Amino acid sequence: MKAGLTMAGIILTCLAMFAADLSPKKVIKLPADNSMAELKVGPGLKTVQADCGVCHSTDYIVRQPHKSAKDWQAEVTRMITAFGAPIPKTDEGIIAQYLATAYGRDGK
Repeated sequence: MKAGLTMAGIILTCLAMFAADLSPKKVIKLPADNSMAELKVGPGLKTVQADCGVCHSTDYIVRQPHKSAKDWQAEVTRMITAFGAPIPKTDEGIIAQYLATAYGRDGK
């Protein structure tokens, strides 16, 4: 009797593991960025793409009015505090500096 229950338990465990492997995996595929909204090359670009691209496309960055470094820092802070952007503390300054350099009032 014990052997039968043990074997049934093993079979049920194997079936559960097999069924879990067959369940569809959730995949989120983001659309490609608009080619008109490609970010400018510069120090911090990869960080901006990784941290900011989680929530929105680069269109939202490229189409912003050119801002001062102080205003870009405030914008990064707002994304974190008001919208819950998952930006690591270590990346905040990198992002703000990139935005100020690439899309600042004195931006190219």
